[in-house]
Amino acid sequence: MLFQVSNRPRGGTAEQEQILAIFDRWEAPAGFEFKGFWIRADGGVLAVVEVESAEVLLKAVAPWAGSLQDYEFMPLVEVDRGVELMKEGIAFRNA
Repeated sequence: MLFQVSNRPRGGTAEQEQILAIFDRWEAPAGFEFKGFWIRADGGVLAVVEVESAEVLLKAVAPWAGSLQDYEFMPLVEVDRGVELMKEGIAFRNA
């Protein structure tokens, strides 16, 4: 399943240093693959990832979650399939 993952760091310089230190030794767990990964101008991160399960996604971000960073996870659907599903929803609503 594809997800857009974005986060915003909490705190100041000490927390940013801790975040980067964790990243230096972090390895993606099995079942987690980056499709794209960017640093935002505000110091946050934006990534598109493919994961096998919600548990894999949690395992991947757990070292930073909670006290160090605020996360947002958005499931993604390929555009062709997404358009099809949206049209089905509209048809149901209009029936």
